[in-house]
Amino acid sequence: MPNYTGMDASGQPMDINSILGNFVDRGVWPYYDIPYAALTAGSVTLPTQVTLFATPVGTSDPVTNLTKTRVQTNMISAGSQYGFGATRCLILEAIGFGFPSYLQKANVDQILGTSYMQFQIAEKIFYEGRLELWPGGFGLMGVSTQTGEESWTLGLPVPEAMRRFNLEYGKYIAPTIPFNLTVYFPNAPTIAVAGTAATIPGALTNPTSSAICVPYLFALLDGLTDRAVQ
Repeated sequence: MPNYTGMDASGQPMDINSILGNFVDRGVWPYYDIPYAALTAGSVTLPTQVTLFATPVGTSDPVTNLTKTRVQTNMISAGSQYGFGATRCLILEAIGFGFPSYLQKANVDQILGTSYMQFQIAEKIFYEGRLELWPGGFGLMGVSTQTGEESWTLGLPVPEAMRRFNLEYGKYIAPTIPFNLTVYFPNAPTIAVAGTAATIPGALTNPTSSAICVPYLFALLDGLTDRAVQ
């Protein structure tokens, strides 16, 4: 793959490849993660904060108590501890949020009106703000003839609708450098959720507590990933 070169402060070419210039497998690679919350008596109380990309595939989700699969995430290491692991890095071009299709507009409005996010690399916060400032560029769009049925997206379901940094302003996350994407709900809002484990898409049952756990957010980190060439 051709390597991207920017310019340093002195105007000289700067190679930001993490392994060796022109000898890495670099390509588009979106990372995603889905948090869950327990459904109780037709409602879900959201946590005061949730750190995303911290529980990789193959490990136990702290809410569902089930092993995370690539339906929930494609992280292979805990971002808050080991970043993208020893063999990967990321040039972050975009952060995006979306919502599962079963949520209605009132649910989405409540989440948007009571939350904000911060994105941190090592010790420094690079991005923050309300979730509507970070549209995901994906989701469902359309109308329904069924009474009370709604599907709402954050932005338009096209990649061009995302807030993109492009390579000139993208943030480089080196191998093993920890990062945090944390969404805060200061007032721990409660949202009404209609349905059961059988009718809510993506719902999971905690095998220990028997609690029904539902997704309420979808987070995306989009950019270019370098992986070792073997």
